[in-house]
Amino acid sequence: MPPRISVIIPSTGRKTLGRAIRTSRWADEIVVVFDAAEPPFTPADCVVLAAGPSEDWGGTQRNLGIASATGTHLAFMDDDDTYTREAGRLVRAAVAAQPDRVHVFAMRNRDKVYSGPVEPGKISTQMFVVPRKPVGRWTARYSGDFDFISETMRVRGDEPVFHGEVIAKIRPPTKARVLEALVNPTIQRHVAGRALGRGRRLLRRVVGRGGSAAE
Repeated sequence: MPPRISVIIPSTGRKTLGRAIRTSRWADEIVVVFDAAEPPFTPADCVVLAAGPSEDWGGTQRNLGIASATGTHLAFMDDDDTYTREAGRLVRAAVAAQPDRVHVFAMRNRDKVYSGPVEPGKISTQMFVVPRKPVGRWTARYSGDFDFISETMRVRGDEPVFHGEVIAKIRPPTKARVLEALVNPTIQRHVAGRALGRGRRLLRRVVGRGGSAAE
């Protein structure tokens, strides 16, 4: 029996979701999970679920998608990014050749290509395809994708297979996208947390030099 691929897309209902779904049509199943109490609309030919609002970077939605998917393998897409035209062929070939392994592909962000290793800031949601079981869980952190793939590797007990081919593209930031991010409570908490962390590090350096925060 050939592998069946489920693509899981968490969404806040952005207009870009339609494009993310269209570029995922190569999959056998598309699971859209809205960060809301009820789906704001129902995309055609998709499994549509809702969980929220949770505002945890899509972690809750991806975990529900994993539990609900019926495919033998899972792939993940954000609702404002896209797969390349070759993604389906590349993923199916890799999974057919090594169905029991985790696969990590490359992702393009403008002129920069990310292809690993599995480290924070060097791995992203759109890059990996995993057998459905056993897998890790998405955490409620901004780096939940790293947490998920790291735990998946740990519970499976092997390293991923890396592929240099690009299967996904990150949508460049636009004015509308930046404004949308600024009013997102999750992003506001993340930015505030990073600012607080920088302030604490600065204070430790000042105190370490024998000065004071008031100097």
